Amino acid sequence: MKKILLCCSAGFSTSVLVEKMYNWFDDNDIDVRLEAVPLAQVKSIVTEWDMVLIAPQMAYAINEIKALTDKPVAAIPAAIYQNGSGKEVAELAMSLYK
Repeated sequence: MKKILLCCSAGFSTSVLVEKMYNWFDDNDIDVRLEAVPLAQVKSIVTEWDMVLIAPQMAYAINEIKALTDKPVAAIPAAIYQNGSGKEVAELAMSLYK
């Protein structure tokens, strides 16, 4: 199972994106666990996850999060986030596994 943590300002706006990502992963028979949490929570659980994807409004924290883990950390491009494209965010996540 792949474990992907999403970081956003309050954990709410990204929850819709998480549902769309689950749909893409289900369609592609990929076992995944996704969770959207605020930055303060990311700091305390980051080591439990395979990667962290950061919402554009939180991109300022990317170096802080990278310092806490040796696993992939990436910002979600603003255009993809604004469109709410679960497919594109899921594909971004999968590209980080390669």
